[in-house]
Amino acid sequence: MSTPKLYNEANAAYFNGALPRFGTQSSTLVSASHYLNSAAMREITAQEMLRRNGPDISPTAFIAESAMILGGLEDWPGLFALFEAEKARLPALRAFCEDPRTIPTSPDELKGAAPGTLRERLHQFLQMGFDFNFGRGDAEPGSEIERFQRKRMHAHDVEHMITGFPTDSAGEVALATANTRAFYAYFVPEFAAWLDRLANFLGAARMMRSNLYYPGVVQVHNDALDIGAAQGRSWKLPLFLVPFADLLDWQVQDIREEYGITGAPADGIWTWTIAAYEDPRVDGAEPPVS
Repeated sequence: MSTPKLYNEANAAYFNGALPRFGTQSSTLVSASHYLNSAAMREITAQEMLRRNGPDISPTAFIAESAMILGGLEDWPGLFALFEAEKARLPALRAFCEDPRTIPTSPDELKGAAPGTLRERLHQFLQMGFDFNFGRGDAEPGSEIERFQRKRMHAHDVEHMITGFPTDSAGEVALATANTRAFYAYFVPEFAAWLDRLANFLGAARMMRSNLYYPGVVQVHNDALDIGAAQGRSWKLPLFLVPFADLLDWQVQDIREEYGITGAPADGIWTWTIAAYEDPRVDGAEPPVS
C-alpha cells in the first residue's frame, strides 16, 4: 500500500509564501538563529522530540544535558543586565536573592512535624526518595544569577507539594504551565522567557513523544495544561518567590489560601500516567525498536 500524500509542492508553496530566499557562500549550515546553527541543539532537539521512554531510560533523562546546551547559547551579559533591572523593579525578587536561607532538607530538621504542615510534606518527600538538592552542582556558584537559579530550582518539589500537582507526567505538565502563566504575568517578557526556556523545551518534547508513542496520555496532558493555566493565573506571585523557610510550620492549606493557590487536583488522579507515559518496565526486556 502506498503512503498517502496529504501534502505536495503546491501546498508547500502556499505555506512558504513568495518571500525571497537568501543564498550563502558558507560551507556549513548557517541561519539567522544561533539555536539552529548549534549542532548540539539540533541533536538534543531531535533526540528528545523523537525518542521513546524505553525500559533502558528514564522519561526525565537528558534534562541536565538540555539545560547545559541551552545555557551555552544564552546572551549572559544581556541576562545579567535584565536580572539587575528586575531586582530593582521587584521587591520580592530582590528579597529572594538577598535571603541566604534555603528550605531544610535533612531528616533531623524535618522530623516531628505537625500533621498537615509544610514541614511534614517535606519529610514525606524525603522518605519517598526525592532529592531537593538536584541541580545545585558541586561547586560554589560563581555569580549572583547562578545562586538565584540554584535557589529557584531548590523550590521545585515544594511547588509540587503546595500546588497539589504530583510528580507524574501530567503533574509536571500542570506545574510547568502554571509557572509559565505566573512568570509572564509578573516579570518582563524577556526575563520570563529565560526562566521558562528549559521548561518550554522539555514540554514541547513531552507533547511530541506523547503524540508519537503514548497517545493514551495526550488528553490528560491537555487537561493538565488547562488546570495548570487556571491555577497559575490565580497565584499572587511566582511560587519560587514565596518565603517557604518562614512557612514550614504552616498548614499547607493555609499557604494555599495566602498565596492564591486554587484548584488542586484530587490525590492520585493522574498516577496512572507514570506507567502510561513509558514503555513497560520489565526486568531483562530488550529496548523497543525505534
